[in-house]
Amino acid sequence: MLKIKFNYDIGMMGHSMYVYYENGKNKVFLVDGGSKERTVVYGEAVDSSEIMFGRIEDLSALALAIKEMNVQLPDESFTKGKLQATEKHLEDMRALVPKLRIKEQDND
Repeated sequence: MLKIKFNYDIGMMGHSMYVYYENGKNKVFLVDGGSKERTVVYGEAVDSSEIMFGRIEDLSALALAIKEMNVQLPDESFTKGKLQATEKHLEDMRALVPKLRIKEQDND
């Protein structure tokens, strides 16, 4: 699973973006806008410029682009799935209640 981190760079007055995934005892960073990969062994010291995906001057533009791609966070997907299951259960219960009422009337 890809992970994304942002860092504010005071000297550059902007944000840096890091995109990586873990591969055993390594982290593999996508660099230069994703055109290259840089593998870093845990504990290895590297300069942040060597593992940076790119600079993000306007985070709101990035957020808007992600939203337009309909990317869902894991908890959003989970919550949506739970809501759909609850709705289905509610529909089942609505169908079942009238049948229960008929059985109650038959017993009287």
